[in-house]
Amino acid sequence: MNIPVDQLTANEFALRTVDIEDSNVLLMFDNIAQVGVLLPIRVRAAVNADNKTPKLTDDGRQVYQVIDGLHRFTGAVRAKLEKVPCIVVSADDAQVEREQMMANLHRIPTKHYEYGKHLNKILGRDRTKTLSELAGELNVSTDYIEKRMGLSGLHKDGVDAKGEPTSSIGVLVDQGKIPLANAVVLAKLRPSDKQLDFVTDAMTMTAQLFDAKIKALMTELRKAKAAGQDPSATVGFAASAHYRAKKDAEQEVALIAEGKTSTLSVLLQAKGITDPLAAARFAIEWALQLDEQSVQTAKAKHEAREKARAAELIARKEERAAKAHAEAVAAKAKVGA
Repeated sequence: MNIPVDQLTANEFALRTVDIEDSNVLLMFDNIAQVGVLLPIRVRAAVNADNKTPKLTDDGRQVYQVIDGLHRFTGAVRAKLEKVPCIVVSADDAQVEREQMMANLHRIPTKHYEYGKHLNKILGRDRTKTLSELAGELNVSTDYIEKRMGLSGLHKDGVDAKGEPTSSIGVLVDQGKIPLANAVVLAKLRPSDKQLDFVTDAMTMTAQLFDAKIKALMTELRKAKAAGQDPSATVGFAASAHYRAKKDAEQEVALIAEGKTSTLSVLLQAKGITDPLAAARFAIEWALQLDEQSVQTAKAKHEAREKARAAELIARKEERAAKAHAEAVAAKAKVGA
């Protein structure tokens, strides 16, 4: 039923609060202002403090409490909508809490890579539609669309059940392991198979540092190509700066302050570093995991991943070859029959 907004009230025990500064929340509000609330809000009849008598508006109408849909309700209020679609249910406080928990479990965040694939399909079906027109229809910015469509440049290293190319990097993006900003930058790296060398960096580095690293790499690739060199030869393991865990750094500071043996003091002693400036530089490198030991550890992990990836690629090729052979044998047998 469509219920007037002034008959609705927020649930004071809501599991999630509305962050009105979140860009995704603001995008939802804009969309509600444009097209209204499309997904009904779940509500229950509100009661007074005695938990018996109905809670009414000043003019005697029933008040309803929002169970699920606080963001949509807030957007409707901000957009000054008169009514919103609601589903009225009967539930006590325990049931409300349980429903809220289940609703939050059932929410699936937007999958950027999959979303981008659908955007590309939409524009592929209608060649006359522009990005601006599509953005208007979806009530999002062209930048929002371009970033997600740009993810189609991520390296394809498999196929799905329908035979369409898939990307293991795209899966990491949809799992939230690679931030969208880093995924957009990584998708521009060519040849695309070299993107696999920088997956860990994409997962761990800040957007600013990762962007700078990939841009510098692409510049080197262009220079190598212009000089007639093999561009792929310039791409390999490269140590990247990323902070150590906060607890590790805090523990190190505490040990040094207490005059106890610490990781840094052991490393400095092993290297024979006594000059204050040299020690300070080494400490910074250690904090950024750019010291020799950290770099060697990172390189070993990189080589292990490369070895595992190579083995996986070989296994996939063998699997596809075996499947093709089996299909050929079956087709031959069918023709013979």
